[in-house]
Amino acid sequence: MRSNMRNRILAMCVMLAASAGVSSGMQYPKETHMKSGRPREVPNSETVRDSIVGTGPARVLWSKKLSSLVSASEGVVLWKNQVAASIASTVVLLDVANGTFHRWGKPGPELFQTITVDDDGHFLVAGQHVYAIDQSGSLVWEVALPSEAPIMDEWAQCRLAYWSASKMLVAGCNNGYVSGVQVAGSGKLAWSQRVYQEGAFDMSVGPGRGSTFVVGLGAGHDNDGNRLLNGSTGEQVLALQRGTGGIFSANRAGFLASSPSLSLLDTGRNVRLRVKPDDVYRMPLVTGYPDEHVMVMERAPNESPRLSIFSLRTLQRVAGPRGQGTPVAAGADGTFYALSCDISSREVLPNTPWLIAYDGALREIWKTELRVEGIAEGHYPCPKPGVALGSNGVMYILVESGGTYLLAVQTKSPGPANTDWPLRFGNNAGWRWSD
Repeated sequence: MRSNMRNRILAMCVMLAASAGVSSGMQYPKETHMKSGRPREVPNSETVRDSIVGTGPARVLWSKKLSSLVSASEGVVLWKNQVAASIASTVVLLDVANGTFHRWGKPGPELFQTITVDDDGHFLVAGQHVYAIDQSGSLVWEVALPSEAPIMDEWAQCRLAYWSASKMLVAGCNNGYVSGVQVAGSGKLAWSQRVYQEGAFDMSVGPGRGSTFVVGLGAGHDNDGNRLLNGSTGEQVLALQRGTGGIFSANRAGFLASSPSLSLLDTGRNVRLRVKPDDVYRMPLVTGYPDEHVMVMERAPNESPRLSIFSLRTLQRVAGPRGQGTPVAAGADGTFYALSCDISSREVLPNTPWLIAYDGALREIWKTELRVEGIAEGHYPCPKPGVALGSNGVMYILVESGGTYLLAVQTKSPGPANTDWPLRFGNNAGWRWSD
């Protein structure tokens, strides 16, 4: 009931924004898109004017309001000079080199939950269809997905993972289907299968190892649990045992799972290593140096989340627990980054959130306040956890409050760590795997 009401309100907001051109008073070049034979004009480009905030070696360089809507993707992706985010049924591309951005969108009923990038630099989103958008904000191709209506929702939503070795995009959608789309050429639906029949949309589609990927269904589904599927055919390889918790990342050693205790699983669903179970929930989020240490968010009952670092080789604690917040990135210089807030909480924060830099022993190096011009004190939520980190040390972060804002934060890391999972949602290109 609440989901339907929320989607009706969001549908009205998106349609109003679409009819207004998602405009902020500027004149945009126009591009015509077709939907059911009817043309629609969509704002295509604009020049960014930076809002400079702060000084010093680690600071917010600028912030920019991207949209008046607050239904953004889980984070941003970075491809060369382009930062991309999906907001409701619109894709926004910002060229950080020359300060222009492009928009592409279609009227609902679609919500682009995830955005990723293929090897040709096309930005991929999905709802009722999979759409490939080029770096000028133009539609390259689209492929229809199974047409069954969403379960317990009104708007079509999908989560995506990209297998670069086979140029295959995997989409897990809220109508119960998982599909594979070949992105080479003009796109083609390769396979599709239904993995659940009822339940709220609580599906994760994650990068895997070799030809396999992970599909996780929450406990509210009729077919819950984690399983491994073949990316080429969609066939189930192994059903992971229930009780192994959510699969949060894949790495050279296997799959990291969260519950009932932090565990390392091999591709045969066997538990290779496990932290002794207790009443603390441990969520592995980013993998960095040295020795591929993983930064973990730990939550004891009725307490705020704390930070720890574990070794992937032994699953022994290296540092922590200390501090508070949510890990979002591991830098190429060995720095770990965390937000000062709890991303699972939807409450407005009493104070402006911070980005905090830690060394491998969880000693604080520096922190900077994530202040956004246009958001008043006492109205800040926790930022989106899916950040991107450029080779110039600039980190890009989304914040939603009365609209969607993009922040650029100068750090000292020359890009993300060269590990399998350096950022909260994979790497700068989003959820993807290569081998």
